Amino acid sequence: MRKRNNNVSFRLSDDEKHLFDELQKKTGLPKNRLIVNLLSSAVLTATEVTAELKQLNINTARLAEHVKRIGVNVNQLARVANSSGSISDISAIITLNKTLSALHSECDTLWQFTNKSIQKVL
Repeated sequence: MRKRNNNVSFRLSDDEKHLFDELQKKTGLPKNRLIVNLLSSAVLTATEVTAELKQLNINTARLAEHVKRIGVNVNQLARVANSSGSISDISAIITLNKTLSALHSECDTLWQFTNKSIQKVL
C-alpha cells in the first residue's frame, strides 16, 4: 500500500520555479522528496511573533543609537576637561547633563519595551 496517497498542486512564479529547479538540481532529489524534506525542516513563525521580532530589532537599533549618543556626550566632556584642566563653562555642563538625562530616560523606556517584547516572543 502507498505511504503517500494525497495529491497537492500549487502554482509558482517564473522566479520561484527557477529557484525550485535549481534547488532540485543541487540536491538531486525528485520534486516530491525535495518538497517533503523542505516541509519537514521548515521553521514557521507566527505573524505576531515576526512582528514582535521586527519591532524588537528596531528598538534595539534605537537603543544602540542612544547609547552611542551618550558616549559622544561623555567624550565631549572629557575632551573639554582634558584640554583645559577643568570645565569652566557651566552652561555647557548643564546642557550636556540635560541631554544625557533625556537620553537616559528614553533608553530606559526602550529597554522596558524591549524586555516586554522579548517576554512575548519567549
